[in-house]
Amino acid sequence: MTSVQVRNVPDDVMDALRAEAEEHGLSLQQHLLSVLEEHTARTRMRNMFAQLDTVLGDEPMLTKDAAEAVRELRDEQDARDADRAEGHS
Repeated sequence: MTSVQVRNVPDDVMDALRAEAEEHGLSLQQHLLSVLEEHTARTRMRNMFAQLDTVLGDEPMLTKDAAEAVRELRDEQDARDADRAEGHS
């Protein structure tokens, strides 16, 4: 794991970070790590959605509800199974 040192942190920022850490029952280091992890997760999610927007364009992501989609997939699988069964009879 890598260590990071941040210099010249304003006093009001440090006070706020210490207060947040204490409020959550964490050490300052634990709290800072969680802040960095949350920021990274949000950034990754934002990037993923940006990539999806690029791929999908203006197309709606979901055009039908999940139950309908599952029913259609099951019906298709049932039809394939029936075709196979008839072919092997």
